[in-house]
Amino acid sequence: MYDRGYCGAPWLGALYGFDVRFIQRFKHRHHLITEQGEKKAAWKIACGKKGLASRTVYDAVHHRNVEGSVLFFPVRHPDYPDWPLTLVVGRRKGLEPIYLLTNEEIFTTEDAWKIVFAYMRRWRIEMSFRHLKSDMAIQSLRVYRWEDRLKLPGLLTLAYGFLMNLMRQQMRTARDWLLDLACHRRGRRLREVDIPFSRRRLALSKLWLAFPCWFVRRGKFNL
Repeated sequence: MYDRGYCGAPWLGALYGFDVRFIQRFKHRHHLITEQGEKKAAWKIACGKKGLASRTVYDAVHHRNVEGSVLFFPVRHPDYPDWPLTLVVGRRKGLEPIYLLTNEEIFTTEDAWKIVFAYMRRWRIEMSFRHLKSDMAIQSLRVYRWEDRLKLPGLLTLAYGFLMNLMRQQMRTARDWLLDLACHRRGRRLREVDIPFSRRRLALSKLWLAFPCWFVRRGKFNL
């Protein structure tokens, strides 16, 4: 899955060479070859076409429901004319359409919606990277030996998995107790909004600093 910054011919060539499945956010001004053999910008291919299979979808970026529809067109890239591709256009009311280029076979509007939803889920991946970099400090690994670098991401993965496990509905009682004890949030509005990942991490950090594990206390005693 690639964003618009990687929609050039070199990246497409790499995908073509490795023969992998992909979804790529395509720039609307970049050109493609239509089924009729015409070379057009992506936005012109869909211009004047009525959207299909309208439905209400949730926009996770803007946190609201929007009316959307899809279109799909068999296309080819000018630099790789022998490679069959599909241009999927996702339209959202009040927002700019998104243009997705993929090598997945698409026969129905339901297939097209699957491509749109698959791309939209990338936002969760971006949020995961954000948490790993800001809360888990994965960008600050101050070790240089390869073996040590392998160990630290393993520990980070375990810690991240434990924090994500606290988000499950089954862990609600333990999670609420932890937040009330170590990271209480005052005010009705603040209590009703979604619980951020960083608040759970901060609550655990305060709890373990206040009540360290037995092996941590023994380590300090031996010093």
